[in-house]
Amino acid sequence: MEKEKNNKKRNIIIAVIIFIIILLLLLGWFFLRKPSYDITFDSNDGSAVSSQVIKKGDKIEKPEDPVREGYEFLGWFLDLDDDKPFDFKTKISKDTKLYAKWRKIGDSECTLKCDDGYTLNSEDCICVKAATTEQPAADENANKLTLTLSKSKVTLALGQSTTIKATIKPADKNKKVTWKSSNTKVVTVDQNGKITAVGEGTAKVTATVDGVTKTVTVTVTNPDTNTLNAALNSMNPKTIDRAGVNLNYSYSGCTITNTSNSAPSNSTVSGSVATKVYRSTGNQTVTSTYTVTCGSKSATKTVNHVIPASPYTYTATPGVVGYNIIVSGGATNYKFLENGGLLYVPAVGGVQNPQHSGGNYTMVFNSDANTSYVVRPA
Repeated sequence: MEKEKNNKKRNIIIAVIIFIIILLLLLGWFFLRKPSYDITFDSNDGSAVSSQVIKKGDKIEKPEDPVREGYEFLGWFLDLDDDKPFDFKTKISKDTKLYAKWRKIGDSECTLKCDDGYTLNSEDCICVKAATTEQPAADENANKLTLTLSKSKVTLALGQSTTIKATIKPADKNKKVTWKSSNTKVVTVDQNGKITAVGEGTAKVTATVDGVTKTVTVTVTNPDTNTLNAALNSMNPKTIDRAGVNLNYSYSGCTITNTSNSAPSNSTVSGSVATKVYRSTGNQTVTSTYTVTCGSKSATKTVNHVIPASPYTYTATPGVVGYNIIVSGGATNYKFLENGGLLYVPAVGGVQNPQHSGGNYTMVFNSDANTSYVVRPA
């Protein structure tokens, strides 16, 4: 008897200890877990950028640059009035929204004023932290040759040109600067420093004099690429809720051709038009393929259009002969005449008394014989 009491007491003590351990673990998890914050991106009329959820103290993952037809992307900013882009090395401690800033291609005027310690990058129209370098002793470098270029980074549209000015100090008319492009399929440069954009991409142009070199990074954009991306993004799936829906798309400056269509059974697409539509008990898909050409750029896109499910159900109530079938869809109730399992909307109102045999029926409206609907028991 005494042993049984001791065992019972020991079991109670063990249960209490386990309960306390579990409670401490739960409290530790609750107080030590990191809160999370929502990070959203406003692309300011550019292509959409997905939001992020990060833990406190973590850094925002820099997304791919958005695109906007006719504009050059300048960076992400905490506020559109900010002069300095957002630093993605910043640790986050609250919900954050970043805004895309753009500059219209070909618009080079920049009136931005920078704070002390920052210099203006007129090419991108943003303020950057000024570099600090120690000045060499005048007596050691007074006669050392230096080469500076008017720009270190250039963005050109395909076919555009710009001239980079090279300055030699101390000035010497007998010294000649030579120029070279790292990729002549992207940019060419003559011996006067004139750079011409000939292909999409990035290349470096190097100026050299007496073994001293300086480089310019040149980015060439193709406006047709931005137009193509915008056209592809505009091609949203269509809802095929009836016969006669046209599956073609159009976009300014582009040609969009429907090359193929694949429709489910009982539905037909002919010449980019849904000529016969069967709305079943669930959503169905029509898969269409398109070729999109915008100037010198082209791409293929597949779009999955949707045939939505039929909205109609029926209830059957006893009648004089068989059953009355009442079909409901939306806010209106209809009475239909059964004809070999196919229900037709009467041309004129009136009470119909079809025989009811259960299961699903197929219904068409007198005004649209090419669109049919499944009517299932409510």
